[in-house]
Amino acid sequence: MSFDVSSAVVRRRELILIIDLLPSMENVNEAQWTSEWLKNSNPNIETQIFQGIDACWPNETELNDCMGVVTTGSTYSCMEDYPHTESLFKFFKTVILLEMPLLTICYSAQMLVRWLAGKENVTCLPVPHIGSIRIQSLTHSDTNHCFSSLNNMVDEPLISSSAQSDGFILPDEHKKFSVQVGSLMKETCFIHQASATKWNYQGFQLLGLPVWGIQFHPNWPADGAEAVFRIVKSHNSDIVVERQGIFDEIGRHRVASRFLSACCTNLPSSSGIV
Repeated sequence: MSFDVSSAVVRRRELILIIDLLPSMENVNEAQWTSEWLKNSNPNIETQIFQGIDACWPNETELNDCMGVVTTGSTYSCMEDYPHTESLFKFFKTVILLEMPLLTICYSAQMLVRWLAGKENVTCLPVPHIGSIRIQSLTHSDTNHCFSSLNNMVDEPLISSSAQSDGFILPDEHKKFSVQVGSLMKETCFIHQASATKWNYQGFQLLGLPVWGIQFHPNWPADGAEAVFRIVKSHNSDIVVERQGIFDEIGRHRVASRFLSACCTNLPSSSGIV
């Protein structure tokens, strides 16, 4: 696909494209949950779902018409190659080229790290991380940050859902990567922005770009998360579903609202999600 960068400057519709990377699972529809999650934060938002694993990707017109993109999690492993792998990498490259806000979740965040930093920066976890987990904010003065605003007055962390058997390992922040943004080549790096007890790497932003990755799932409603946990347990009865706290509904919607705020302004210096 070829993309006209100049035509992407103005985005008129409050439209978010959702790239569904999850194979069909009974009682689990992450793309629909993601759509509802965004619309609950802003009822004026429109969403359009594309089945990326079925080779259904947005065309140039659709990308130029939207104000941001969310890519979902998946049961696929970031350690393996699939028919959609190279298409996903090309899609990341295109979204960054068009300077479009991008939120990658779980598997797709791992694949973004793999695409930019290499396969050595993704891994299988020694112990799967399943259940409700405590997400702790890390403060950085030089980046947009959502997690610092999620903690309450006594600095309690966000409680979110996770079904994590793989993870990303962020390279040192001094390691730079070159990406094409519009007509320019820019240097960026991964800024570590959120952690959890069992797996430290839970959130990042690409420095100077409206691009974020989160390992946890604020896009899952509580009942949806429970459906995922039941499926995981049915495949591996030895897995322990941890309960580190009650799901933070306010916090999960605040992540959505901060991402949508970044989409509305479409500027890296805006009030972004991370």
